[in-house]
This record gives sequence, C-alpha cells and structure tokens, in this order.
Amino acid sequence: MRDRKRLEEAIASDVRIRAMTDDLDTLFELAKEGESVAADIERDMKSYAEFIDRIETAMLLSGDNASSAPSSPSTPAPAAPKARTGPRCSCACTSAGPSARASRPW
Repeated sequence: MRDRKRLEEAIASDVRIRAMTDDLDTLFELAKEGESVAADIERDMKSYAEFIDRIETAMLLSGDNASSAPSSPSTPAPAAPKARTGPRCSCACTSAGPSARASRPW
C-alpha cells in the first residue's frame, strides 16, 4: 500500500513537471515570435525550480534513492590482494604460535 502511494505521488509529480515544461516551451515559442513574455517566463522558471527542489529534498529525506549506488560509499571497496614477498608459511605453525622448526632462518 505504501509503495502504491509512493508511485502515485511520483506519477503526479511527473505529470506536473511535464505540464510545467510544456508551459515554458509555449512561452519560449511566444518569445521567439516577439511577444513580451519575459516576466511570465521568469515567474514560471522560479516556480519550476522551487517544485524540483521540493521533489529532490523529499526524495533525499524519504530514502527513495537508497536502492541506487551511493556516490561515495560509506564502506571502502575490498583492497586488491597484496603480492607475496617471501617464502610461504610452513605447515609447522600451531595455534600457540610458530614452533622451533617453523622459525628456521632461510
């Protein structure tokens, strides 16, 4: 039910953005034809920007972007394996530490 409401709100926001964009397109076409619509364009652009800001803020606060990959991960990626720089450990190591046999100088 919560997902349905969230989707309905997203669709309604999308419809409103589309309508605002169409209105601005119409105003720009009128401006190209020489109509004096600069004040209308400025007013509509301001309300458009405010609406987009509200949507972005709501998305950030609701966690809708949690499923997307983070831009800066909170946990680092696993490091690349390091190259071995010496002989392998012998099988003589025990849980109490290396035995006398395992600590032979090479």
